Amino acid sequence: DAPLTLTLVASSLVDLRQMLAMARSELLAGADLVLNPQGIYFAEEPLGLAGKVAFLYPGQGSQYPNMLADLVMQFPWLGEPFEHANRLAAGQLPRPLSEYVYPAPAHDAKMAKKQRAQLTDTRVAQSALGAAGLAVSRFLAEVGLQPDFVAGHSYGELVALCRAGVFDQDALQKISLARGRFMAEATGPDSGTMAAVIANQATVEEIVRELSDVTIANLNSPRQTVISGTTAAIERAVELFVQRGIQAKRIPVACAFHSPLVEPAQNRLAQLLETVEFNPPQTSVYSNTLGGPYPDDPAEIRAVLSQQLARPVRFTEEIKNLYAAGARIFVEAGPRSVLTGLVHQILGNLPHLAVSVDSGGRGLLDVQRALAQIIAIGTDIDLRVLFKGRDVREINLNAPYTDPARAAYGPTTWLVNGGRARRWLDVERGQPEPVVQPLDVSLAGARLAGPPATPNPAPPPKQPTLAPAPGMPVGQLPAAPTRTATNMPSVAAPPVVHGNATVQVMVQTQQLMARFLQMQASVMSSYLDNAPEAPAPAPPDVPVAQPAANLRHAEPLHAEPVVVLKRQPRPHINQPAAAPSPILRFTLTATDAPVIDATAGLAPGRAVLIAADAYGV
Repeated sequence: DAPLTLTLVASSLVDLRQMLAMARSELLAGADLVLNPQGIYFAEEPLGLAGKVAFLYPGQGSQYPNMLADLVMQFPWLGEPFEHANRLAAGQLPRPLSEYVYPAPAHDAKMAKKQRAQLTDTRVAQSALGAAGLAVSRFLAEVGLQPDFVAGHSYGELVALCRAGVFDQDALQKISLARGRFMAEATGPDSGTMAAVIANQATVEEIVRELSDVTIANLNSPRQTVISGTTAAIERAVELFVQRGIQAKRIPVACAFHSPLVEPAQNRLAQLLETVEFNPPQTSVYSNTLGGPYPDDPAEIRAVLSQQLARPVRFTEEIKNLYAAGARIFVEAGPRSVLTGLVHQILGNLPHLAVSVDSGGRGLLDVQRALAQIIAIGTDIDLRVLFKGRDVREINLNAPYTDPARAAYGPTTWLVNGGRARRWLDVERGQPEPVVQPLDVSLAGARLAGPPATPNPAPPPKQPTLAPAPGMPVGQLPAAPTRTATNMPSVAAPPVVHGNATVQVMVQTQQLMARFLQMQASVMSSYLDNAPEAPAPAPPDVPVAQPAANLRHAEPLHAEPVVVLKRQPRPHINQPAAAPSPILRFTLTATDAPVIDATAGLAPGRAVLIAADAYGV
């Protein structure tokens, strides 16, 4: 009788409608568990009502440049662990830690590879993963998700101990920096490497017996075992596994963790841990070395952790023991989803949920989908942090939705947009929207084309040429003759009536542009020095649609004189005689397409006129 929850992660209302239709189909088909990768989640038996939550922190190999970038940018306060690590690592790294995690954009594959290699350096990767784990922990706490258990894989166990309150953030970064430095200094010229083998423990052990300098390091799942050793030995081992039809691949780590090669670093780390204050855990912490929970005594916790670096990781046993203790929800609190996949392999068909908040590449979408799955199984999550600073209202789905802003609309309100206007009362009463008839393109083209040409049309009257009168100084322009606007209506002329409003608007626009070009030519000509006014080009003939037979005739067009500005002669100033300035004759023309590149108009032998407003013509 527990309430059930359907959660959806949609990017738009259209997306939401499609998801609701898909969810309805699956539920009507009798599905009791829906984990649709598109963002649809439902559980008929909510695990969160009785199941417990475990946070899992990944180890080296999960780091990558720009991990958690979208989450940190959306919630800047999550960057504090990285800034804290910058302060503690000052002087121990060539540059701030955050510059390794969030480097400058890589312009090519070579630079991207270099950035990955710099972050893989064990002196950098461990501190970076520590800061990332704490950032995710703070986010999960902000949305109200608290763990009943914490655990980590290899280095991630240090972050789990910090999250449980065994030591503080300063101690975590102190241990992380020292652990990485000890490992880099203790391995000599060959720091070794590791490889993941897709096979169970028994199969891997049988082949490893044939090799030297190779150790089983991680028992990750029934289907994955990790080996560790010298670089040459691991390369031989990978070749041998592949020859026998077993998939094997090197993993990006800086040295051979959990092998005898790092025992010198383990001894130095044990000495450092003696200087760190340990506290009883506030949350149950599970150990890689024990495969079960840490003891509560701080001294015993320190002793177990001192042996962790060179001992195998018993992750499969650890997850099974967590499940036996009641854990049903596993949240990977760090970059990528390596541990999420391992949990699925270990638990198989047992009821559980394993999610990751950063699978590497999908940003906030991973966070949203992880939270949606957790909510769907009955766990309480406070989503207000996702909408902080935004206008969000709760909607009662059992009642009709009413927009509070629309409640104040009065009877005289109209709804207007760029295409139409409707009365608010018509919308409220559900009256159908008026149907707008589509434009008949063929009819519009016929109207724009104008009447058919008559045979042997009379030639247009010759326009007078504007030239200086005898004895008139250059630069003083004669008055422009008036011209009858046979093709262009005046401003005061009544509009031509057309059968379609769209056609009429197009005609009026063309007429307006013709008047604008004529006026622009006259004004520009009057401002030029040492040149007579060039003949003003006649405005283009704008075809005017003729009224249809069943429409009233337009009133005759009235001629209107064209305004021409006269330049007054300048006062005479006695100056030394100079060579006469050349007369620049030009004609203003207009094109139907703008010049995208201004330099395209510059060419030898071509004059360019620059207007006073800095726009070129």
